[in-house]
Amino acid sequence: MCLEVIRPYLPKTNKKGKVILATVKGDIHDVGKNIVGAVLESAGYEIIDLGKNVAATRIVKAVKDYQPDFLGLSALLTTTMPEMEIVIKLLRREKLDVRVIIGGPNVSSEYAKRIGAYGAARNIAEGLKLFE
Repeated sequence: MCLEVIRPYLPKTNKKGKVILATVKGDIHDVGKNIVGAVLESAGYEIIDLGKNVAATRIVKAVKDYQPDFLGLSALLTTTMPEMEIVIKLLRREKLDVRVIIGGPNVSSEYAKRIGAYGAARNIAEGLKLFE
């Protein structure tokens, strides 16, 4: 993968925080998530990438294990966006306090607010603002 080729050339900075990234269950599209991960890593964040088609229970377990500052949930398809809400509900049930940022071309701030997410980003430029 091309990101593995460029990773050694990314600047080494003090870590700003820890971010878990995952493409939600039912969605196998992760190019955008991978780009976000590379950009955040170059900005100084530690990235834990769970991959694509990730079950909500696995995401919640990772949040328990890694205790990240942010959780980025990605969905390209409108049919998989409801999985984001399922993850957030499980996080709240487990009393896990993590800022959840949802991403994908179909997400909106209104949708984020409705499902209890910290914010929404349709692209990396929007997403970076949420990490400030």
